[in-house]
Amino acid sequence: MWGRRHIAIIGGDETYTAATDRTKGALEALSKLGIEPAGPIRYDKWDEGWGRAATRLLLDQGVKFDAVVCQNDQLARGCIDVLKQQGLRIPDDVAVIGHDNWSLLTSSSRPALTSIDNETETIGRCAARF
Repeated sequence: MWGRRHIAIIGGDETYTAATDRTKGALEALSKLGIEPAGPIRYDKWDEGWGRAATRLLLDQGVKFDAVVCQNDQLARGCIDVLKQQGLRIPDDVAVIGHDNWSLLTSSSRPALTSIDNETETIGRCAARF
């Protein structure tokens, strides 16, 4: 998301630690660059439907954004759907990044979805060994 200065965040269910941890990480990364998130961080379900609804909220409320950090790949896919329906080009007009690197979603998305990989499989293998 180099060069992007207006970055929105779409979150999952904030009662989950994953949502609050991912928000904390995103805010820390933005802060290091001197960037505040574009608009309020919106939380709800971890699905494409919420990704679409949250993106519509950003657009309808006139939030200026040129990138969106989505807290999972399903949210990102929903976000991309709405942006494309609005005639916006991904990543030229708006960059979108997901989280979890779920290959089923990242590779079948058009354009292909960039996603943060927590390497959970590797973590699980290490945990099982110990």
